[in-house]
Amino acid sequence: MRRYNLGAMQGGLGITTSPDGGFVATGQHQNNGSAGGCDVFVYKVDACGNRDWFKLYGTEESEGGKCIEPTNDGGYVIGGSTAIEVGVDGMGNPVLDNEGFAMRINAEGNLQWYRGFEGVSWVFDIQPMASGFAAIGEAGGRPVLLRLDAEGEVLWAKRYPALSAKPLAISPLEAGGFVFVSNQ
Repeated sequence: MRRYNLGAMQGGLGITTSPDGGFVATGQHQNNGSAGGCDVFVYKVDACGNRDWFKLYGTEESEGGKCIEPTNDGGYVIGGSTAIEVGVDGMGNPVLDNEGFAMRINAEGNLQWYRGFEGVSWVFDIQPMASGFAAIGEAGGRPVLLRLDAEGEVLWAKRYPALSAKPLAISPLEAGGFVFVSNQ
């Protein structure tokens, strides 16, 4: 058992194995080097739990990583959400709206690309495919399936208005297509 704790860290939200037998985790981190209110963090540890590296990714907005998966080149793809200020209320308080994102990092944790998805409030799960990625998120209070190319650009998106607003996980099928689960 290992505990990784920096001042004001909010906590991990996703973890997976790494190609070298270790683990990588993502979540939301505040202060202690954060660029904004909260940033996405990624920890990489070896098979014994020793930290290989720790990286923060963020802007002046608040971001959080929700899921992380290894890619076939030894890197990782991450999904989550950014709280974007869209205005100010009558009392001068910021009005925020969430925007889902996907980002890709290499094996050393260096950012390769970041894509925000307008109209999508969260990306809850993202999975690599033979070509690009499949992601499940939330848009307008309902699940949205996103098919992304290798650079994270949206090839197509489909919203499922008859289903619950809490999509949890997606898995591409070998024969083509996808299966995802949502919570009622």
